[in-house]
Amino acid sequence: VVVGRALGFPPGDITLNKDGAGANSEHYLSFPSMVDATEYIKKRLQVLYAGAIAQSLDNSNKTQPEKCRLFLKTNAANDMAKIKELSRVLAGMTDPGLGNDDYTKTLATNDELFSKEAIKIVEANALLIREIVDSFILGLKENIKGAATLSRVPLSSYKFSSARIDALIANRPIIMANLPTALKKQKM
Repeated sequence: VVVGRALGFPPGDITLNKDGAGANSEHYLSFPSMVDATEYIKKRLQVLYAGAIAQSLDNSNKTQPEKCRLFLKTNAANDMAKIKELSRVLAGMTDPGLGNDDYTKTLATNDELFSKEAIKIVEANALLIREIVDSFILGLKENIKGAATLSRVPLSSYKFSSARIDALIANRPIIMANLPTALKKQKM
């Protein structure tokens, strides 16, 4: 959520249900040029990496690469599938006609580049991410307790609204200092 906001994506909610957890954001896409389309894909790749990266933060607010890779292979397998697909699309758009070896190198380069950029944003905003997680968990606990007390039916889903996220961000704005230079120019 934080990286998505930092990269200019519209706000969305965080939802937890029996099938898993995730953040959403309504995108009304329009790409007047190929540059706009490739910039969207680059930002989207960073957001997809950021979810696993944020889950790997340690107590010193640094990411743990091994935990991140494990998470991408297990709990975030859907995100990893999207990363692979978007990376292939981006390579085909930016470098059409690559041979197999060069195509594979481009995919590896993109993987490293976008994951490193996401790490910068996640680590710079680790305290805000922790505040959002803590607030989400507190709200979830309150809703579970309320559902059990009122209806004796277990809570089937929980939504943490974008308004609550905005309130947390208002108290601790997203740090932009570590954003890639090209993205800083777009924000101004």
